[in-house]
Amino acid sequence: MRDYPPFDEHLFRDSGAVNLAMAVVLGAGAVFLERTLVYVALTLNLVWAVPHLAFHTAHPAHTAGAVLGMIVAIPVLLLVLTRGALPAGERRRPWRR
Repeated sequence: MRDYPPFDEHLFRDSGAVNLAMAVVLGAGAVFLERTLVYVALTLNLVWAVPHLAFHTAHPAHTAGAVLGMIVAIPVLLLVLTRGALPAGERRRPWRR
């Protein structure tokens, strides 16, 4: 038995619009690779993914297993890997004595 509420077309369309907006921000971060935009895009994804994972963890009948964990793990990994990135247009200068 599913424990989801009845279908609501308005809510469904609004949810789809939010997902499209997220795709635009994530896509812009991937295309422009500007540090602040990448941070915002990854954080946006985590703000959605963590509660989504929490719901599915609390309702194991609806869990897709490791796939949902990756939805959280990949943005966290990318945030860690980009932590030392420079802002757009800046270059590292060699250390001088």
